[in-house]
Amino acid sequence: MANLCPTCVSAPGKVLLVGGYVVLDEQYPGLVLSSTARFYSQVEAKILGDVDATFAFSSGWGQLFPLVVESKQFDQLIDGWIEENGDGRFRFQLRENSHRNSYIEETVLCAVNGIAGLLAFKSNDTFQQLKAMKTGVQVTLRGDNDFYSQVQRLQDAKLPLRRANLKALEAFLPPTMEERDGKQVALKTGMGSSAALVTSLVAALVAFFVPAMNFDEVQQDLEVVHNLAQLSHCYVQRKIGSGFDVSAACFGSQRYTRFPASILNAFTSEDAMISEEIAHCITNCALWNTSSRVKPVRLPSSFHLLMGDVSSGSATVSMVRQVLKWQKEQPEEAKRVMDEIHYHNLEVERGFAEICELEASHNTFIDWEAMAAQGREQWSAVGARTGAILLRLSEAFSRFRDLMREMGTSAGVPIEPPEQTAILDATLAIPGVLLAGVPGADTARFGDEEDSESLTDEVSFYTVNVGDCRAVMCRGGRGVALTSDHKPDRPDEQQRIERAGGFVGKIAGISRVYSAAGAGLAMERETSTYLAVSRAFGDRSLKTPTPLVSCEPEVKRMSVQNDDLFLVLACDGVWDVLSEQDAVDIALPHFHDAKAAADAIVKAAYKKGSVDNLTATVIQFGWKSDGQLQQALKTSRASTPKGRNGAALEAEDEEEIDMFNL
Repeated sequence: MANLCPTCVSAPGKVLLVGGYVVLDEQYPGLVLSSTARFYSQVEAKILGDVDATFAFSSGWGQLFPLVVESKQFDQLIDGWIEENGDGRFRFQLRENSHRNSYIEETVLCAVNGIAGLLAFKSNDTFQQLKAMKTGVQVTLRGDNDFYSQVQRLQDAKLPLRRANLKALEAFLPPTMEERDGKQVALKTGMGSSAALVTSLVAALVAFFVPAMNFDEVQQDLEVVHNLAQLSHCYVQRKIGSGFDVSAACFGSQRYTRFPASILNAFTSEDAMISEEIAHCITNCALWNTSSRVKPVRLPSSFHLLMGDVSSGSATVSMVRQVLKWQKEQPEEAKRVMDEIHYHNLEVERGFAEICELEASHNTFIDWEAMAAQGREQWSAVGARTGAILLRLSEAFSRFRDLMREMGTSAGVPIEPPEQTAILDATLAIPGVLLAGVPGADTARFGDEEDSESLTDEVSFYTVNVGDCRAVMCRGGRGVALTSDHKPDRPDEQQRIERAGGFVGKIAGISRVYSAAGAGLAMERETSTYLAVSRAFGDRSLKTPTPLVSCEPEVKRMSVQNDDLFLVLACDGVWDVLSEQDAVDIALPHFHDAKAAADAIVKAAYKKGSVDNLTATVIQFGWKSDGQLQQALKTSRASTPKGRNGAALEAEDEEEIDMFNL
């Protein structure tokens, strides 16, 4: 049991941005993006009960251990036993009173049989360990709300259909259900919930039962998990699909080319669930050729994908069937359309790559805020090179949409109905929107950074300040104070102190607050109670009987602006000798290492002669691009902070400092 550690694996949903129905063909890749919506599967060992004598045992099958899959979100408890028959097959046998869910039952069936055939499992048979210790397995499933339509829930609560209200919903809510053909079905948003569920469940079971496999770090182990998830997903759906959804759940955003369908032809029935054969299939990396078919894709950091919940879906299976029928009946016309789609797909991918290169360039600054404020006809005026790439990318995607509509018309399926075309075209007219399309049964739009801020919730935070620590923002290379020190001579603070019967005066050149009773002693001998800040925790002698010093914090709400790169939080020992701009100038060269930036600030303050306490924290906004960093470095003040001897604090001057003379 020492090896059977609890594990939790999450897998993301997907958006097929470009590719459409052509990804069904091995000749044509598609661009698939992983989403922020994720499915979570948690697996742990648990005492679940002894052998169930009420089971109707089949000849040759013996119980190994109980396995329970629970999802309070979906109000289901799938309760059964893992059994083996001695000829290399395993099954998931349910109790009579168990809930039923074929997706979960058959995913467990495939996963258990696949796991049992792996060499890493055979050297550490965790099934037998569980049996010997009379211990079962508890699986818990959760899915993010974004996989399911929340429109009805918000309407019932009389809330506007806004992202802020979606984000405010409790996590992992039960999906809204509706009746279709006499059955209750969940209202999905079309982001690949079934593939994310199957992938996370398979991966969690592999991680639990085969702890020697490390698919977080070993690519070959991850490919085995991917292959087993593809096999499981095809088995439970009773068809061999394109597989881009499972691939995205495993590998993230990518250019995807489908695997040969022949790989999984043999695994279409429960009789084919033989451990050795499944293991042979999923470990044959040359057969799957994943490294050649799956190429990672990175979106530009200033691009944001927004999905629209249209509260309905398309009959994907029947639409695929009609498209395939058209391809068979009109092969030459189909090939022409698909070849053109392929060409424009590559143009879209190439455009993303070029923008990423520009963002990473130290010599290029892209003013996304200005770009987002203009219509596409003005993009080139804002930035000639960037604007040209964006226009070419937008035109390629527009042509892709044209060809998909042509395919739909020829095949007799509503790939992009006129109603959606009108919505998408209107969306494209909004400044900052780059692309708008219908990826499968969903609607998606791409906007740049500023546009995303106008359509989503702004990134905001609160400063809560008591005393003379200070928060400073690096805003485009400039140091901007976000808090105001609570000093006794700050006009509003001095007024409050004097109204309370206190005094403000200078001792050793520093403004201090003190009481009337001790004023004379304080000024003459500096022995009475006084304080150099007007707000503080503690210091009770200045809070009774009248609160001259307040403990009430000053709270401000701030919004992160487009050119905000990081925050510096530091105590008064730093600000006694460094300005806000000094701190930003020192931290900027260490932008990718927050600890190094904070260390550099503290060391600079010490070398400038600070004798007070020295503490600094740097908080990075990690989504900012290298281009924004380079622009901030240009804006940052050229002069370098000086040390105690007047010498510039160069990089080689940053040796380890013994601040305590030890």
